[in-house]
Amino acid sequence: MKKNWHLAKNIPLDFQKKFPGYNPVVLQLLYNRGFRDAHQIEEFLEPKYEKLSSPFELTDMDKAVSRILKSVAQEEKITIYADYDADAVTACAVMYYGLKQLGATDVSYYIPDRFSEGYGMNLEAIRQISSDGAKLMITVDCGINSVKEVALANELGLDVIVTDHHHITGKLPKAVAVVNHKRDEREDLSGITGVGMAFKLVQALFFVLHPESYGEHKWKKPKLKLDKKTLTAAKEKLLPNTPPHWEKWLLDLVAIGTVADIQSLLGESRILVKYGLQVMGKTRWAGLKQIFRNAGVDEFKKFDTFDIGFIIAPRINAAGRIQHADIALKLLISQTPEEASMYAGQLEQLNTHRQRLTEQIFSEARSQIELQHHNKILVAIGEEWPKGVVGLVASRLVEEFNRPTVVLEKSNGQATGSGRSVGDFDLVEALTHVEVHLERYGGHAGAAGLTLKEDKIELFRQAITDFAQDKIKDALPEKLRSIDAVLEPGEVSLKLVKELKKFEPHGPGNPPPVFLLSGLRLENLKLVGVKGKHLRVKASKDKHVLNLIGFSKGYLEKQYRPGESVDVLVEPSENVWNGRTDLQLRILDIKKS
Repeated sequence: MKKNWHLAKNIPLDFQKKFPGYNPVVLQLLYNRGFRDAHQIEEFLEPKYEKLSSPFELTDMDKAVSRILKSVAQEEKITIYADYDADAVTACAVMYYGLKQLGATDVSYYIPDRFSEGYGMNLEAIRQISSDGAKLMITVDCGINSVKEVALANELGLDVIVTDHHHITGKLPKAVAVVNHKRDEREDLSGITGVGMAFKLVQALFFVLHPESYGEHKWKKPKLKLDKKTLTAAKEKLLPNTPPHWEKWLLDLVAIGTVADIQSLLGESRILVKYGLQVMGKTRWAGLKQIFRNAGVDEFKKFDTFDIGFIIAPRINAAGRIQHADIALKLLISQTPEEASMYAGQLEQLNTHRQRLTEQIFSEARSQIELQHHNKILVAIGEEWPKGVVGLVASRLVEEFNRPTVVLEKSNGQATGSGRSVGDFDLVEALTHVEVHLERYGGHAGAAGLTLKEDKIELFRQAITDFAQDKIKDALPEKLRSIDAVLEPGEVSLKLVKELKKFEPHGPGNPPPVFLLSGLRLENLKLVGVKGKHLRVKASKDKHVLNLIGFSKGYLEKQYRPGESVDVLVEPSENVWNGRTDLQLRILDIKKS
């Protein structure tokens, strides 16, 4: 099969002359990522916590803070309403910890059951929360399009604060406050997820109570519609020994939710994740420590986005996908090692079960998709497929077929599903176009959820297929590998890896650098790992000897022989073992020269 590799154009000479002090490889990476001026480059390479914008720049933040402080002062019951994915669960934990630290005496939470209630707010849940005595409900990662549900809450005397980051598909709910950066159209906040919005609210609360501690941020003190007596009462509720910027201890949870939601890691989300990864190595939360232990991860290591995306987040997500997300939340807010151990053990079992189910449903869905190669959007439908894994299956199908994909499960006269997109095809726009066939929907441009009646499935399939055929004018390209630059073996070193670390954390908008090493002579190929799953390669060029590792690429061993000349795409990194640090070149792809 012919490889579809795309090498970035070399940087213009005038750009290189403009920044003579930079390594040319670093300049190439910056240019590839769209950075052109000194200010952009400085903010990207040196993201600083104090550069975070004031949370009060967000519409309605002043209203949200005023209402919460009033609730804390008057000891009202507050209920946090969350969704069931990792972004929402971590957002709920951030809000819970923040409110408790503020001295809120009665804080509860509500997470809907994915299987019986579905995504987002629902009327019955609102009635239950109201009957349980709550006077204030704060949504996290949901609620932006819940007009009917908020209207019911108002009728029941339950005040609502909405915090969300999803697309606004219609009229705003008539809540006390609606805090969503989509209302403000801020590009630097575009990667902020549900947990980031929850953190912004908690940060705003602590700023109001201790404005003198935030001088380095240079934020303007907000004007709140709050009498002095209530503000004083709220300050008195703050737990003893609460240091300035206490909310920074929540940043590890913020990093987990942000990375798990696969949003852009540019702008403020980059700052939050960078500092969140640092906090993770000294986390205060017993639940996170237990996840690390169960996964065999050194809790004192230097964490990166890989640890979140492939080790931590899947375990948190497994609860909501297979059973109920409150298991994950109870783990994250566990107060003792014993409690954390119990819930973490449950998560391990659920995650293993989730992996088996995903493989099974992926195989069944794939067999349907293979018959749709002519379509520009793919739709797979299964009878009683587990709701909790259809999103994972959609992601894997997109990865393989490089087309927007919707996976639906149908049962009891209804179909529920998830969609994942590719390129600039906006899923929410597509679903809005065919909403006449849907009961409900929501999400982002790249990922969305939907519910419809079973008898509308074929109408929906045809309508969204027609929309995609018309919207995507050109044939979708085959999946390609983007290459940042060509390197010679002598340019690959630990010194270069150290410079590349400035580009971390990696994620959407800022992928790990990929380099091409061409004309390497294969010296040796060796299978390593359990059942020879991985491939270790020794190669040479111009008297330089390189050691490369291909994770999950053991199958390539029979396709290449020593003495052959190959071109290899690699991702350089450090391999630390027994106190020794060596250069590691991870094989991403390979072909004969």
